[in-house]
Amino acid sequence: MTTCQGMMIAEQAYIGPPMLDFSQYNTSPFVSYLAGSSYLKMANPGTLPHGPVMSIDRSPNGRWVAVADYTGTAGVVKIYDMSSGAPVYYGGLVSAPTQSGYLCIRFSPDSTKLIVCGSTSPYVSVFNVSNWTLTTSPAPGVTSYGASWSPDSTKIALTFDASPYLKIYDTATGSVSAGQPTTMFTNGSWTPPAWSPDGAHLAAMSTVSDRLWVWRTDTWDRISSPATMPASENPGQNNSLGWSPDSSRLITCANSTPFFYSYTLSGHTLTYEAAPATLPPSASQGVAFNPAGTKAFLLPGSAPFLMAYNVPAWTRATDPTSQPSSQAIGIVCSL
Repeated sequence: MTTCQGMMIAEQAYIGPPMLDFSQYNTSPFVSYLAGSSYLKMANPGTLPHGPVMSIDRSPNGRWVAVADYTGTAGVVKIYDMSSGAPVYYGGLVSAPTQSGYLCIRFSPDSTKLIVCGSTSPYVSVFNVSNWTLTTSPAPGVTSYGASWSPDSTKIALTFDASPYLKIYDTATGSVSAGQPTTMFTNGSWTPPAWSPDGAHLAAMSTVSDRLWVWRTDTWDRISSPATMPASENPGQNNSLGWSPDSSRLITCANSTPFFYSYTLSGHTLTYEAAPATLPPSASQGVAFNPAGTKAFLLPGSAPFLMAYNVPAWTRATDPTSQPSSQAIGIVCSL
């Protein structure tokens, strides 16, 4: 669910303002909320994250923003209520397992669950959004760097830094799903996987040379790799793979030039698009489409720290007026 969240479940009533949210790693206020046609910064909530934010997500119904905060000694998830039209601190998770740090947080497409991935046991925990209490969760036994829900919220894909590298779990039972990829990369993945909005494909990145993997979810076979693959690993632990809302495009970023890659998907064929004329200045820690699929946003590691492109021309669009003051590492778009 690494693409923009606002349009994924069309039948849900959308609560709160359409926004572009991003998290900054080492500069307060750590999370900024942009709204309106010029993406102006909204006022900070009264309670801000303590420190570096490792991941951010917004519930598809628009009401909640979850932030993976770090106090200096432990990971904490802060919840903000957006129903008033501005971020209001709501509280935290109930009886959350102690974690040295949270690496990824993701709301389910139906906005009823929140999954958090951590670096210490139990590694993965799922919470009910209705009361923020722990519910049935997968038990992978290794550090999970990322999660992606299937569009119908019945399955969760998890990536790991050690074998089994990627697994599919059933949401209801927390057990390993019957359907699993038939072929798998042989090194870790430091980025979350990304389920396409139509549910037909699952994408993931590996740290080895054969980097971009996409499986069809009806057979779980890997589709043929495009002729042009990312030249280096993807640096992000957040939204580093992004599907367009209609599932026809997949974007990602890499540590070396051209830093950004866009692919079109027709049936089960992935094709590389020409690089934009104006490339990002450095590797990005996050990518996201807007709900209309007409713009894509990137978070480069050097200024400008937030860039916008027109899709499908891949020309530069007007960047948001309010820019991060340092590298941002997570982005969610509902504008």
